[in-house]
Amino acid sequence: MAEAAPKYPETYHLALDNRFSNGYVHASIEVDETPVFFYDSLMFPWVAAMVLQEPDVKKVAWMMTPGTLYKHVRYCVKYGNFPAVLSTGQPEDAVQGMVVFGLNEDQVALLDSYEKPTEGSIVSYQKEIREVEIVLQNEEKKIVEANVYLWAGQWNLLHLPEDKQWTVDGYLAGPQGSLQ
Repeated sequence: MAEAAPKYPETYHLALDNRFSNGYVHASIEVDETPVFFYDSLMFPWVAAMVLQEPDVKKVAWMMTPGTLYKHVRYCVKYGNFPAVLSTGQPEDAVQGMVVFGLNEDQVALLDSYEKPTEGSIVSYQKEIREVEIVLQNEEKKIVEANVYLWAGQWNLLHLPEDKQWTVDGYLAGPQGSLQ
């Protein structure tokens, strides 16, 4: 008997299933702020909506589409229930996440503030533009430039991927579940 697919909240399914036309992607990049690639709890529309101060969670879900960041690995930060991403330069390495289009300047400022470490924090991220692959409505793959908050902290604060990993299913299971 086949294993059942995980049951995800409705808005996460909306984001997972969402695909844009090439025209929409092009227009969004021309008019709006640079898209952002989320690889952590911000992949969930209800978390992103809270940070973006957007009361309509479904609207946020419709701004998202799955994306793949190649040549990077997701690590789990020690002493926390959250991930970090670092570049490896290896084509076989990939991080799955969500690309968010249609953000305005104020929303990007909210994200920057959210990802900014508090004084005395061991956590440190640096925003950089990276190429991310998305799949369009017509099933074609497209590379887009997106902002990514990359780990800029100390290496000794990260678990090796083979030791502990941050996962979507684990995060949804609860505080300790995401460290699988």
